[in-house]
Amino acid sequence: MNYQQKNAVLGVVLAAEALLEEAYKVAGEPPEDEVPSTAGGTAIKNLHEALKHFNDERHGAADALMDDCVNEEPATLRDQFAMAAPAEIPAWFEGPSPEPFPDNVNAWDFFPNDLDSVAEANRWANSKAKPEVVPEKYQAFVHAHIDRNRRAVEISQLNHRNRFIAWRWHYADLMMDARQTPHPL
Repeated sequence: MNYQQKNAVLGVVLAAEALLEEAYKVAGEPPEDEVPSTAGGTAIKNLHEALKHFNDERHGAADALMDDCVNEEPATLRDQFAMAAPAEIPAWFEGPSPEPFPDNVNAWDFFPNDLDSVAEANRWANSKAKPEVVPEKYQAFVHAHIDRNRRAVEISQLNHRNRFIAWRWHYADLMMDARQTPHPL
């Protein structure tokens, strides 16, 4: 794993750590080792045990990764600046051109000249029903609709990730430019 990949994974680990802290706040103080007297106490104890297990597992892998990131010197000053980029991306930063979203699936392509079938297909596609319970006549459209939405989510995540990575390197370039610009005293 190269330095940039370790840096990206470290960001994910830190975000997971923040979520874990929030979960502990919601669950409250860990219960005593004695048997809880209520069902709520049992639920809280079980939640704390699950969080503790997750925390122990996470720390083993995360600590090794953090040690690698901290102990490994960045290859260049630009790498150091990229590592120090603010996590919050400013609104003015445009980043790379986002990958376009897939076109919407049109029921008219599946049911030309049949307004009732188009309306029914759209109802099934927008319902929360499992695809297995959709009438056979509308299944092809519903599956195409689900696949399109799944692809749209993947593209959204990809665009977000690309923007986050591009921001880090853009910030590093800004810092390198600022470092090379003489400042009048």
